[in-house]
Amino acid sequence: MSFEQIRNKVEALCPEILAGIDAFLVEVSVKHDGRGTLVRVLIDTDAGITIDQCAHVSRELGRLLETGSVLEGSYRLEVSSPGIDQPLKFLRQYGKNVGRRYTVKYRLEQETRSAVGTLEKVEGDQIHFRLESGEPLELTFDRIIEAKEILPW
Repeated sequence: MSFEQIRNKVEALCPEILAGIDAFLVEVSVKHDGRGTLVRVLIDTDAGITIDQCAHVSRELGRLLETGSVLEGSYRLEVSSPGIDQPLKFLRQYGKNVGRRYTVKYRLEQETRSAVGTLEKVEGDQIHFRLESGEPLELTFDRIIEAKEILPW
C-alpha cells in the first residue's frame, strides 16, 4: 500500500474519534524512517489540545489501525498538536492565537506579498493584523497563503 493510500485511510478513521473530543484533524503525514513507517497525526481544538486528548486519539486510532490491517510491517504512530513552527491551516485556528506575531504571505490581486504583524482579532472570515509599522492589515482567510508564527526566541 502506498503512503498516500495509508494517509487517506488514516484520515478516514479520524473524524469519528475526533468528534468525541470536539477536535479536528490538521494533518496526516506518512513516511519511512529507519525504524519502519511513521504515521504522524496532528490534531487541534478551538481551545488547544491536551496531552490526554492526544493520548486518547492515539489509543483509539492505534486500535483501529491494528484491527483494520491498514499497515503492514512495523510502524510508529505519533499523535500531537501542530507545533509552534507549523503554519496555521484553518480559519478556526486563528482565534486562539490572537496576540501572537506572524509572518503572513497573502495574495493581493495578482501579486503575492509578505508582512510581519501581530494577530489582533478574527471576525467571521476577516483576519486583522497590526503590522510592525503600526498600520492595520485586514485579510479574508481565502487570501492568506501562509501564516507562520514568529518564535519568541
